[in-house]
Amino acid sequence: RIPTNSNLEISGDITVEAWLRPNAAQTNIGNVLMKGAYGYAFGIMANGTIAWWQTGSQNSGPESTTAITQDGSTWTHVAIVNEGGVGTTFYINGEPVGSNATGGSFQVQSGDLTIGAQGNCNCNPFNGLIDEVRIWNDTRTAQEISDNYITTISEVEQGLAAYYRFNEGAGTTIYDEVTATSYTPSFNSIIWSATDAGVTQSGGQ
Repeated sequence: RIPTNSNLEISGDITVEAWLRPNAAQTNIGNVLMKGAYGYAFGIMANGTIAWWQTGSQNSGPESTTAITQDGSTWTHVAIVNEGGVGTTFYINGEPVGSNATGGSFQVQSGDLTIGAQGNCNCNPFNGLIDEVRIWNDTRTAQEISDNYITTISEVEQGLAAYYRFNEGAGTTIYDEVTATSYTPSFNSIIWSATDAGVTQSGGQ
């Protein structure tokens, strides 16, 4: 769990992104991130679809119409755009894969940000690797997601609330590019991997 800060206290429009490499099919739901106990959150269902937690429930929330590959070797970029809790759009590798014009309301929670598990119980963990997590306090357009999912971005992008690149490779802290702060998770230790999503530096460098 990453200690919360004012940037993470989002109650309106929100976009969340991450690169994922599932080791295998998830059990129930593999939670990628969750704010507090049942705040804004998303995960991957056993069948590979992306699920957005709606008002604290994984069962009633909207899901993508397309599944990601869960074979232990394939990296996939996923993004969820939630417009003030009244509409949700999902993206896989920069392409829209379903939307719900009326669903997706989420609870506002002041607790820490959990990456890789369910926030209230440290249960339903994501079975796989997570890279390049971005949280925005606005609704990213389809063009913005398509243009930027495969490259790094500047930490001063308008609307960017948190950006965890997970480039440390070792140690006990996670660096947030936006706040320029290294955070020590308060629950589980970090398990690093030499394998990453292969995101290129902006400008092709």
